[in-house]
Amino acid sequence: MAGGRPVRPSRSTRVSYRDLYEGALVIDRRSFLVGTGSIVAACVAASVRSAQPAANTAGDLGARLHALFDTFMDERLSQNPEQLTSLGLDKDKYAWARSQLTPASLERLHEIKQQNAAQLERLRTVPRAALAGRDLADYDTVEYQLQTIAQTAPFDFGDVRGYVVPYVVSQLTGAYQSIPTFLDREHRIATPDDAEAYLARLRGFAVVLDQETERVRHDAALKVTPPDFLIERTLAQMQRLRSSPAALDSRDLDRKARARARPAR
Repeated sequence: MAGGRPVRPSRSTRVSYRDLYEGALVIDRRSFLVGTGSIVAACVAASVRSAQPAANTAGDLGARLHALFDTFMDERLSQNPEQLTSLGLDKDKYAWARSQLTPASLERLHEIKQQNAAQLERLRTVPRAALAGRDLADYDTVEYQLQTIAQTAPFDFGDVRGYVVPYVVSQLTGAYQSIPTFLDREHRIATPDDAEAYLARLRGFAVVLDQETERVRHDAALKVTPPDFLIERTLAQMQRLRSSPAALDSRDLDRKARARARPAR
């Protein structure tokens, strides 16, 4: 036991990497001597002498890991304008995102998978065996997500949106149901520039719909289509969208911009 917690032995010592990382190595001598004997005790004594350098190494490795995570997140956000807007980050270096929508082309899917493979390769340059505690949990979480997406590489259908979906368009997926909700709830209009960005995204909506239509045809040629009951629900939702009156005309858009720009009382 170390620090009141069970410690997993390594190949040559019973000192845990977590204790080294925290720089607080505590050994229960009675339990230790009963369980191991004098030879292993000598090994632990050597480990105690090197605990501080190891703590520094573990800290450096953790910092390197999280710097890599920051890079991964920047790469993902740079290719997802809607997420940048939802997080309130579509400004400064990400200001370009405010008038953009994420492409839905097949080429875009290939780029996502290539980026995912590259990120998984870079992650595995970090020695997992040298991690412990939260760093190890973070590593395993990110690796699991990247590995899950990597397993879809042989399959040229479906979509990857931070998670894997089998159908580009269904009752739960597709720009037809996500973009109108996003524009209404997430795209804030407080200035004339915001209104222009809204209109640019509205025009981009048509492009994304065309791209998804091509993807549906592509997947259908591979005999990948949703089951009939999902198609029926999807068509019903599309019909409701098309039969609804336009949510905004130019006058409504101007009123919405002025209302949101008005200071809260």
